[in-house]
Amino acid sequence: MNPIRPTLKRALCPENIAVIGASDRTASRGSFVWRAVARSKLLKNAWAINPKYKYIGERPCFSSINEVPGSIDLAVISLRADRILKALIDAGERGVAYALITPDENAYASDATWLTKLQLVADQYGMRLIGPDSLGLMNPGLGVNASYWPNLPRPGNIALITQSGMIGTALLDYAQGAELGFSGVVSTGAAIDVDMPELIDYYANDKNTRVIALHIEGIRRPREFYSSLRAACARKHVVILKAGSGLGYAADRIACFKMGTDAGSEGALAALREAMAGGALSTKDASLYLLKARALWLLDRKTEAESARDQFLYLTGQPAHNGEKA
Repeated sequence: MNPIRPTLKRALCPENIAVIGASDRTASRGSFVWRAVARSKLLKNAWAINPKYKYIGERPCFSSINEVPGSIDLAVISLRADRILKALIDAGERGVAYALITPDENAYASDATWLTKLQLVADQYGMRLIGPDSLGLMNPGLGVNASYWPNLPRPGNIALITQSGMIGTALLDYAQGAELGFSGVVSTGAAIDVDMPELIDYYANDKNTRVIALHIEGIRRPREFYSSLRAACARKHVVILKAGSGLGYAADRIACFKMGTDAGSEGALAALREAMAGGALSTKDASLYLLKARALWLLDRKTEAESARDQFLYLTGQPAHNGEKA
């Protein structure tokens, strides 16, 4: 057992990734993630784990995670929900630092009892969890793609943290056409362990990140979220795409069901209002959201942070600080 919890950098800048459930069967859940990981050229090691195969392509495939040589920074678990708990225990016994649990076609990600069992196993081994129901993560600067997204975006200075894999996919498609570059992309999924505040803290201190772009469906711990966001706004530009009432009643209920909280709760809304007052820019329009992120990044290359934000507000027709034009 490993009682010391690993740093988030081991997950977001991994050197050794194992894919549990890797497959070469077209359209299977394990094939998407394995192809992405296998193409991550700068990884030291990419290991496929599936007892059905000896090789996937030209790469050896291990029948068990216990057969993998060396340390494992990130294990991506791409299995049916009824096999995930056993795979997580095996990963914990093996000393895996982080486990990322991908989506399942069933609604296990909203089953509180099942989620509690996952967290208890992770806590027992000092292992951190991303997800479940996460589409994965990417670090374009390091050439790392441990996700369902087939194409690694270009490297840049925008960190994208999204709670919805579907929205994240749409944003990445739009970003590709807009020639936006990313320092990191993370799909949090149900976020039973690694959650939005911790990721905000990480990218606020990341030298390669100038803009933090958030997609928010629900806020589980509003005070913690606001504290992290307020600190981030002092160092980086922050843009928020907020799901919820502007998208209709159904969006609110989906967020409530998935996150175990109410997207429209007073605490959550208060945290967002305070964050905006502290410097975060918020919108419900996806195209404007990425346009703001790009504008802030471009302006930050030429001016100091406060001046850049004032110029952006002026260019978009909003009042600048002190009522003056930047």
